[in-house]
Amino acid sequence: MKNQAKSLKILEELIRYFTYHGIKDLTVRYTSTDETLIISVSGETATPPKDLAELESLLKTPRRLEFEEYYWSLLGASTMRNELDILGTLVDNARVSYENGIVTVMVERKE
Repeated sequence: MKNQAKSLKILEELIRYFTYHGIKDLTVRYTSTDETLIISVSGETATPPKDLAELESLLKTPRRLEFEEYYWSLLGASTMRNELDILGTLVDNARVSYENGIVTVMVERKE
C-alpha cells in the first residue's frame, strides 16, 4: 500500500478493539503490496466479545471513496464504536471469526 500512515491507522484501530476487550496476547499478520493491504489480528479469549457480530457488520460497511479523506482525519479522534464504523468505510473486505477460543479479524484494502 502506498500510504503507510493509513495502514498503521487501520492496524491501530484493530489492536484497540482487541485490547478494549481484554485480549492482550495478539498475533498480527500485515501484508502490503502496491495494490493491496491485508491486516489480520488474532487473539485468544475464553468467550467471544459480545459485540463480535456487530463488529463484522460495521467492518462490512461499503467503502465510501467520496468521503475518504474526511474519514481518515476522523479515525483515532472519537469513541471506539464510531471509529469502527469509520474503519468499515475505509476497507474493501472484512472477515470476523471466533473458532476454538481464537478471535480473528481480517481487513483488506485495495488501492
